[in-house]
Amino acid sequence: GSHLCKYFSENGYLVRALVRNFNPQRWIGFGNISEFKCNLPTDIDVKAFDDSDYIIHCAYLIKIKDLNEAKSVNIQGSKKLIELSKQNPKIKFVFLSTTSAKSDALSFYGQSKYEVENMLDLNKDLIIRTGLVIGNGGLFKRMVDSIKKFHIVPLFAGGKQLIQTIFIDDLCIGIKIAIENNISGRINLVEKDAYEIKYFYRQLAQNLNIRCLYINIPINPVIKIFRILEKLNLHLPVNSQNLLGLKKLESTNVLKDIELLRFEPRSFDEIIKSGVLKLN
Repeated sequence: GSHLCKYFSENGYLVRALVRNFNPQRWIGFGNISEFKCNLPTDIDVKAFDDSDYIIHCAYLIKIKDLNEAKSVNIQGSKKLIELSKQNPKIKFVFLSTTSAKSDALSFYGQSKYEVENMLDLNKDLIIRTGLVIGNGGLFKRMVDSIKKFHIVPLFAGGKQLIQTIFIDDLCIGIKIAIENNISGRINLVEKDAYEIKYFYRQLAQNLNIRCLYINIPINPVIKIFRILEKLNLHLPVNSQNLLGLKKLESTNVLKDIELLRFEPRSFDEIIKSGVLKLN
């Protein structure tokens, strides 16, 4: 979210950041960003919506300890934002979803994203489905930190799941292109080619200059173990929901999306080799 705010600010937009906790220091150097309170599902400063043209909704509760809380924040909170946006007919609602959003998704993350997608008007609103976002935060950072700390990579079910990534700068570029061209409906914004997650880990470790031990692990027993550990409030680099999502990973054809946007996101290999992402 903060990366998007800074990107659009740098590109001349007046940005209103909806935040849980006020921290003006994070926007030093960005004079056209202002903060408004937003603690989903109910504590939302509606003044942020005045004279706005776009709402980009990317806030989502990822670390799920309480399913009811997750439903309240992710589903009811999203519903509230959508309802508020509809009070201003000129607002275009942009929802950052996932290529894992499906009616038969195994993870709550994929299920809930799909449920929110179905609240939107595809003739007006925009759904952007992404893959693993490569940047200095989120799940990717937890994966990097885990490799640095333990030098061990668990390959669940042999690491044969197919993955497609999106560099955070390319995600911002794609969103900007889509809204400036008034594109509505669903767009997949990920790199063109998919590859096995074990290849992803090997490339990542290589560029971190870390020799890792790769361990094949059956996925179903680990999901059960993780659920027990999560009930004990033990913090892990990944959680049971991540593994459920991993079980359903599959490649997404993005050729039509590239043609529509006239923009092709860089591949993970290109990003790593270019040095634009500082891993160390």
